Amino acid sequence: MMIQQGYMEGTTAQFPQVMGKKAAELAYDYLSGKHVNHKIFIPVQLITRKNLDAFDVLGWQ
Repeated sequence: MMIQQGYMEGTTAQFPQVMGKKAAELAYDYLSGKHVNHKIFIPVQLITRKNLDAFDVLGWQ
C-alpha cells in the first residue's frame, strides 16, 4: 500500500518456505557429519511498483 501511494520506492520479499527447506537440508547435512557453511545465502526479491501485483497476500510465496 505504501509503495502504491508513493511513500516508498520499494521493499524486499523474503521467502519463508525456501528458508525453511534450506534450514532442514542443512540440519540434515550437519547431523550426517557433512560440512555446513556458516554463511548461507537465501535470495530476496526487490518489490517495486512494476512488480507489486505479483506479491499479493495470497500468492507471494
